[in-house]
Amino acid sequence: MAAAPGLPSATPKALNVFVAQIDAFARQMRDERGLSPVTIATRSERLVWFFSGLCPLGIR
Repeated sequence: MAAAPGLPSATPKALNVFVAQIDAFARQMRDERGLSPVTIATRSERLVWFFSGLCPLGIR
């Protein structure tokens, strides 16, 4: 599976549980809402930051 726009190519293992959700959200923003790639990348990146705060790297 390809990473969602805005996701770093090497995501920490703690974020792996959220990659599918971020990817689905990115597809919905692109396919159903017609948002620009820049908007999708920005929102995806913000979700990565949010989820990384929920799952510190030491917790798996």
